[in-house]
Amino acid sequence: MQHVSECTVAPIDEAPTSSSPEKTSEHVLAFAGLGCMGCLNRVRNALLRVPGVVRVEIDLAAAVGRVWCRMDPAPAQAELLDAVARASHGTHHRYLAVPLRRRFAGRRVVDTAHAANGKE
Repeated sequence: MQHVSECTVAPIDEAPTSSSPEKTSEHVLAFAGLGCMGCLNRVRNALLRVPGVVRVEIDLAAAVGRVWCRMDPAPAQAELLDAVARASHGTHHRYLAVPLRRRFAGRRVVDTAHAANGKE
């Protein structure tokens, strides 16, 4: 996919939060359609605009990311997925996110079902 100047998107700052880690929930998402840092920033910015989202990290090479949300009120997972899809409106891109039943272990993504059985 050829990327043009419309992919130049500056990242917005994360929402300031006083929430401790115990008061946040984490969503792990897999992404499709992210071809460059501009795409990543567009999707990250869209997620940070969802009320309740306090932090977003996306690994462009792995196309996997984590989204932290305040617990009260917590946005529904569907709101996060819709925000990713809406981020492509008005562009030549199409972004998609799906939830993963995985957790991060350091920089490696480990399938929780296999980890529970001692397999990684």
